[in-house]
Amino acid sequence: MSIKDITFRKWNPSVIYDVSDKEKDLRLRRAQLRIENSKQYIKLSSDPYGNIGNMNPAMNRYSSMEVHTHLFYRSSPKSILFNFCIMIPPVLLFSYYTYIKTRFEKRLRTGQVKYSERNNKYII
Repeated sequence: MSIKDITFRKWNPSVIYDVSDKEKDLRLRRAQLRIENSKQYIKLSSDPYGNIGNMNPAMNRYSSMEVHTHLFYRSSPKSILFNFCIMIPPVLLFSYYTYIKTRFEKRLRTGQVKYSERNNKYII
């Protein structure tokens, strides 16, 4: 068999690759098993009561609740004030603490405070 015979006739894998009928059946059976396994995995992975472990019914309920939050939640002055009190004071306190700390550290590093007059001997 020459290259000319292979290229100028119809493509026949069983002749070119010497695949027997038994090997063909095995390949078809393996392909069918792969398809069945993938269908089974999809079925089990989307089952909320299955034991595959990647589906959490509580998380599904929470995410579906989050989608509809805008239909039930209306902001009021009380809720705005609550959110303001939760968010803004910690940020302001932390930024003030950082400002005081950097200013004090700058004074220490430039030598404006004597070593003997320091409350803490180490710069933290």
